[in-house]
Amino acid sequence: MSASNWALCPKCSKKYVSKIETAKKALNDAYGKVSIDQYNKLQNEFKNIENADSEDNPEDSLREDYEQGIVDGKYYVSYRASCQECNWSFKYEHSQKIEC
Repeated sequence: MSASNWALCPKCSKKYVSKIETAKKALNDAYGKVSIDQYNKLQNEFKNIENADSEDNPEDSLREDYEQGIVDGKYYVSYRASCQECNWSFKYEHSQKIEC
């Protein structure tokens, strides 16, 4: 069996979430300490980050390829993932002789 899937990259997602958390903290820290105009500006910046387009939070940038099966009396599984945006990758392979 073989399949491909596109998903959200865990590294890109972590970076995106960190960016949102940093902007939210700056917004919360500024509350009551800056002018309303400055606070509104920070609030708009936060909203822009939170609603970022696909360049900042690339959905479907992680390509997943996997297969499994039985060949020559061995069960095998192979999984590979790589991000088209940040070049992060992961690979897992396992094979095991089966009793017949």
